[in-house]
Amino acid sequence: MKENYTQDEIPYQLILDELNGNLSNHDRAILEKWKAEAPEHMDIYQEIVEISRNAELLGEKQRLDTEKSWQKFSALAFKDNETPDHKVVKLKKVNYLRWSAAAVLLIGILVAINFWKNSGEQLVQTGKKERYHLILPDGSEVILNQNSSLSYNKRDFSMSRKVKLSHGEAYFNVKHNPKNPFSIQTGDLRVMDLGTSFNLNIEPGSVTVIVNSGKVAMEYKGIKNRVMLDPQDKGVLDRATKAITKSKNEDINYRSWYDKTLHYKQSPLEVVSRDLEKIYGTKIIFQNGELRERRLTAYFKQKSIEEIMQIIGTSLNLKVVNTNGGFTLTNP
Repeated sequence: MKENYTQDEIPYQLILDELNGNLSNHDRAILEKWKAEAPEHMDIYQEIVEISRNAELLGEKQRLDTEKSWQKFSALAFKDNETPDHKVVKLKKVNYLRWSAAAVLLIGILVAINFWKNSGEQLVQTGKKERYHLILPDGSEVILNQNSSLSYNKRDFSMSRKVKLSHGEAYFNVKHNPKNPFSIQTGDLRVMDLGTSFNLNIEPGSVTVIVNSGKVAMEYKGIKNRVMLDPQDKGVLDRATKAITKSKNEDINYRSWYDKTLHYKQSPLEVVSRDLEKIYGTKIIFQNGELRERRLTAYFKQKSIEEIMQIIGTSLNLKVVNTNGGFTLTNP
């Protein structure tokens, strides 16, 4: 990465990355240094920002050819000898009027690209007791839990490999591509796959990532705190403090909501009931507090809720009553 720019170099890609929310902390420092070097740098930066902000409005009135606009812009503004550093665009020494003309063409590029990308936006949502198995264009799998929402751009997914999980829970089984990493945006948190499968759960006060295989990186926007997770690690973002903590995952049933596999070894029935309510949406009522502390050792795989409750009743000598779609546990 080039870190110093001459007077006639403009880091367009860094500016556009910042506008798209994809700028790393290292690149941000380089951009800030360039902006501070000369007043005209800040003028150019602010003009590009203003162009981007108005691109959506202009897009309703214009239909420009992206390729032709880019060719005209390149001929006007760029030197013939392009730098090998793709983050830098070299400009001829031009007066302000020529820069303004180039900026007008840049508007066309931004508008056309914005219109093209938006037309490929895909949104997948699930409701209560509904789950969805999604195959992304690159072959990666996503299983959405109930009450979840995920979006991605179908047109540029092969290049960006980015998805957004706005709320809910999802299990990802990602096709590894070291040259094109897979990333998930949830608010200001970015979760980056390094060839793996993992579970991501968004709750009101936190975001939790549990890694099944491979490696995952968690990074909060604007904070130098990238946390690397290995298999069976758990990363938790505290949404209030913006801190990410890492620990070993002790919940062996974290995937049970989609694979219907449950393991219990001397586990309190209160814990079991929470799992069953999350997976099957079924409320379990206890006759008294003592029953909540009864311990269960069992293994369930692809069992119905009725089968599981029958096994619990038989194993612990409890009476199971089906009441209004839920279950009540009592002593016999």
